[in-house]
Amino acid sequence: MGVQILSGEPALAHIGSEAFVALWKSLHARCPWATGCQHPDFVLPWYAIYRERHAPLVLVDAAADGTLRGLFTLAWSADGRRLTGAGAGQAEYQGWIAGAVHADRFAHEAFACLRAALPQARTSLKYLPPGIPLGFLQAGAGERKYCVLHAHARPVLRIDPAAMETLRRKKTHRQNANRLGRLGPLAFERVTGAAQFGRLFDDICLQYDFRQAALHRQTPFLSDPLKKRFYLELQRRGMLHTTVLTVGAALAAAHIGLLSKERTVHLGISAHAPALAAHSPGQLLLVLLGSQLAADRIGLLDLTPGGDPYKEHFASDHDEVFELTMAGSLAQRVQARAAAGARRTGKALLHMSGRRKADVVAVLERLRALARRVAPGHPRQAARTGRAFWRLAPGAPCAADPSASTSTSTSTLAVSRNSLEDVFKYDDAAAPVTRGMFIGMAMRRLEQRCDLFCYAPCDKLVLHCWAHARRAEGACPPPAQRVEPGATVLFDLQAHGAEASDDLVQRFVERILATLDRTSADAAVYYSGRLSAACRQGMRRCGFVDATPPGSLQ
Repeated sequence: MGVQILSGEPALAHIGSEAFVALWKSLHARCPWATGCQHPDFVLPWYAIYRERHAPLVLVDAAADGTLRGLFTLAWSADGRRLTGAGAGQAEYQGWIAGAVHADRFAHEAFACLRAALPQARTSLKYLPPGIPLGFLQAGAGERKYCVLHAHARPVLRIDPAAMETLRRKKTHRQNANRLGRLGPLAFERVTGAAQFGRLFDDICLQYDFRQAALHRQTPFLSDPLKKRFYLELQRRGMLHTTVLTVGAALAAAHIGLLSKERTVHLGISAHAPALAAHSPGQLLLVLLGSQLAADRIGLLDLTPGGDPYKEHFASDHDEVFELTMAGSLAQRVQARAAAGARRTGKALLHMSGRRKADVVAVLERLRALARRVAPGHPRQAARTGRAFWRLAPGAPCAADPSASTSTSTSTLAVSRNSLEDVFKYDDAAAPVTRGMFIGMAMRRLEQRCDLFCYAPCDKLVLHCWAHARRAEGACPPPAQRVEPGATVLFDLQAHGAEASDDLVQRFVERILATLDRTSADAAVYYSGRLSAACRQGMRRCGFVDATPPGSLQ
């Protein structure tokens, strides 16, 4: 019958029929290189959920008796100029599946069919499934003429039960587990039920988006509401391998990976609580995941390409995967080769300099923030005056009794502690730093065991303040003056918007004082840093007084 090309709703109706899905699953099982990204339980829900953004394009090769010999599921981008594998950015591996004896023939005929039907289309597949045959590139002149192929190293962890047990018993991992266990009951489990997955998923998405925003200024789930729907459907269909690490009732770390043929788990959504970063919950979860995979008789953890240091730390072996671009013209091929060369050069320069892509993103954002601040007409946040070094006076009501308050409405003020959700409510319209910079700073401080207090009614951050208990030398901003052990230092109190009056600041600070983990009733509380006029007045109302030693510079 030869290769047929189908598109749009007729393609979905054809490949979504019960009879075709059965043939598809049979071909997937026979195909040596097929991953979960080519399975109907991945492709069909993605087509359905993302149908407004991507149009399906499918190449089918069936024998005269109806046996499916090859299948290539693709998607048009919204602008109609680019083809990717089904799943697009959601699919780690994109490519065709076929029986081993038909592999090269099907690939050659499929790309020839694409060029005939869509001569100017550019097909980008990142990455091809591991082990996919590429002999057709040598056999066909057309493929060689328009193809750009680049190899990428793929780190993998081969699951050996004895090696996983040795890894789990390493001193570093045992110490981290013990430290987390002192904070609350420590539990690791695989999540299999859709209901349990749904209860945990919002927290996993929040932690994942927070770290991605801090490092790369991206929010995969917040920016794409369809992504959450897609993952919930994948879990319902049994396509995901999900594990979580909890401390008490709190989520410490989680991993969600795509499962391929019950043989491989691909590294996917990896998240952890930033406030617990000192105890490396994310690394501990990966160690325990190795033991879980051994128990599940899954032989490989695919750490996926990318060159991240933590992947190299866990890798036991490496192989190679490819990125394929099939250009629609010689000009497109030149452009694709130039772009790929520029990316490789950039990565090499970063590696040589000891920098990461995240460092470049941070520098560019600081430059944008500077340009915005000096731009005419840009709104300004309330000015913060010279540095203050204040102490909560021992005779102040909040010093003698942290629950005391001079304001009757203080106890009803909803002040959060270390809420990642409230961090995302930061509005940088009139602020000196961008939203991404604020989130990045928040991640670093939370990882340094500082506490963030927020007042964020109506989805807008109005007040925030940081606190650090000086029980040991920490990496948070040091106070302007030396403080005694056991003292708590508040810093970086900021008001956002005109609604932050001095009365509101007073109530906010009183709520913070009521919830601080003070070592004793008489433990000192300081404030160190700059303050706006409203914040300065609110702090004085709470009972803070100047503690600057005579002769010290502010």
